[in-house]
Amino acid sequence: MTMEDAELIAPAALSWRKGQPYAEAFQDIYHDQDGIGEVERVFLAPAGLPEGLKALKSLRVGELGFGTALNFAVLARHCLAAGVRLDFVTVEAAPVAPADFFRIAAERETREPLYRELKAAYPPLLRGWHRRSLASGRITLHAFWGDGATGLKELEAASVAPMNLWLLDGFAPDRNPALWADELLASVGRLSGRGTSVTTFSAAGRVRRALAKAGFKMRRVDQRPHKRESLAGIMEAGGEQRPPPALVHVIGAGIAGAATARRLAERGISVIVSDARIPAAGASAIPVTVMHPRLHHDGSGSARLKALAYLHALGTVAPYLEDAESGLRRAGALQVPSPNYPIERLEAVADRYGSTGLALATMGSAEAAAAFALVGFTLPERVLHFADACLVDTPRFTRVLLDHPKIELRGDCSEHEWPDAPTVLACG
Repeated sequence: MTMEDAELIAPAALSWRKGQPYAEAFQDIYHDQDGIGEVERVFLAPAGLPEGLKALKSLRVGELGFGTALNFAVLARHCLAAGVRLDFVTVEAAPVAPADFFRIAAERETREPLYRELKAAYPPLLRGWHRRSLASGRITLHAFWGDGATGLKELEAASVAPMNLWLLDGFAPDRNPALWADELLASVGRLSGRGTSVTTFSAAGRVRRALAKAGFKMRRVDQRPHKRESLAGIMEAGGEQRPPPALVHVIGAGIAGAATARRLAERGISVIVSDARIPAAGASAIPVTVMHPRLHHDGSGSARLKALAYLHALGTVAPYLEDAESGLRRAGALQVPSPNYPIERLEAVADRYGSTGLALATMGSAEAAAAFALVGFTLPERVLHFADACLVDTPRFTRVLLDHPKIELRGDCSEHEWPDAPTVLACG
């Protein structure tokens, strides 16, 4: 199996120069020695930040080039201090490998505290979208591992809300031309609304012209003595950016409705949840469920979806695992061969995903004795081990999700006035 024919993605090849990460493929540094100062000077100040956060409740940011997550961490710190919710959408063709990221995060977490949480939630090397909720839901990271043009096209197809700000932070255009292609920057324009800001380290003329063609009114920003100049701009075309709804109506108080309502509430949106039955009725009344994946090994879109969905679920429940009353417990799970999942498939899955952070491995005879002590019966010599799999008290966890000051639980809608709000159906 190779990186090219699988959903796995090759990480950035890093070396270290004076203690700073250096990208071998582009023969360039990720940022200068004062990386935090560079973020403030090049990317935030030309967009009127952090001062401009005082007038906002939420901020939606798009980024080209996640790199070492420094832009994300610095901006998140400012947003948390200002009480502003941050949605941060980024694309990265060569993510930093987890081991390298852990080293970087450990060195930076004193000055940028979000690195402590991010290193535990850092996405594995799987192509596609990874969503992580941080800082008790106040910060959301949407990271796309893969070709930047592909990621932006998927955002366009999904008709996502326009960004308030774009941070264009790829390596220099002459070293990383794919991330500065005219069509990709045109996508940046289409994913913007009137008033969207853009800032970039590059001052290349072709970048300025491409962004102007995409609808941005560009200007040069004096960066002396650090460098001569950078670029910043404001989108003049496009429609007005609409705020998110103040209220959403969710029908169904099972696990699906509760999870939807909780996510909306954490984004500052009031939610009415309607259900004629008590919370967690129907299938959600099952007292114990197991959260673990059923992975495929064929490299298909379905296989990638299953893996990414499981990783997203792990990230979502992680904050609740610290609460003994949440109904969640990380117990681990063992998957044994079966007629529908023979040993050959089991080993192929382990080979494909064993290095991705899914906590997945085969167990040989030496581990079988320890497994016997854990489960109390003899296991086959080869099994899959999901160390992060959880046991879920579904009714309890549903009630925990609904316990939020912005969530109002109602009975049957026929007994109340139907809310004048967008409605989500989350019922069978």
